Amino acid sequence: MYLHRALRHFGAEHEFVIYPREGHWIRERNHQLDFLRRTRAWFDRWLQP
Repeated sequence: MYLHRALRHFGAEHEFVIYPREGHWIRERNHQLDFLRRTRAWFDRWLQP
């Protein structure tokens, strides 16, 4: 939450996602898959040559 606030304050491009019923650990399978898809999309966007 604090990182999101700081990024928003400085105008940094970012995406903040809250999964219902989850804490620090993502336990629900659909949430895990969504997290992995988002992570892959980030790598595809920012780390392609």
